[in-house]
Amino acid sequence: MGFDWCAAFVYHCCTEAGVKLPVRYPEPVSRNFAWVEAWLEWGQIYSFYHHKSDQSFLPDQGDLIIFDNILGNGLNDHIGVVVKIEQGNIITAEGNYYNKSGIFQRTIEQINGYIRIDDTY
Repeated sequence: MGFDWCAAFVYHCCTEAGVKLPVRYPEPVSRNFAWVEAWLEWGQIYSFYHHKSDQSFLPDQGDLIIFDNILGNGLNDHIGVVVKIEQGNIITAEGNYYNKSGIFQRTIEQINGYIRIDDTY
């Protein structure tokens, strides 16, 4: 059994984009950034997280996207990066979706929420 590396893929994308993150953010974040839960906790601490029900938030290219039960593992079980919004669907870049990386089309029903890292971070 391998390691679920979708969050590590997102971490790599962020560092390539110039976002400087530690491998593990200190407490109260419970895990390192190789785990989806860490991204969610960190996003909530900085008010970067937006639940899909937040009508005032419109996802955009570069936002991180957290999924619920997309892999059958319950809440916040997968993460990716928004590439674009197209005719009501969200096009994403993801790592380790059933052990594959790629560009995927997602619907709102699959989404937990988004993380938009502020430019001043």
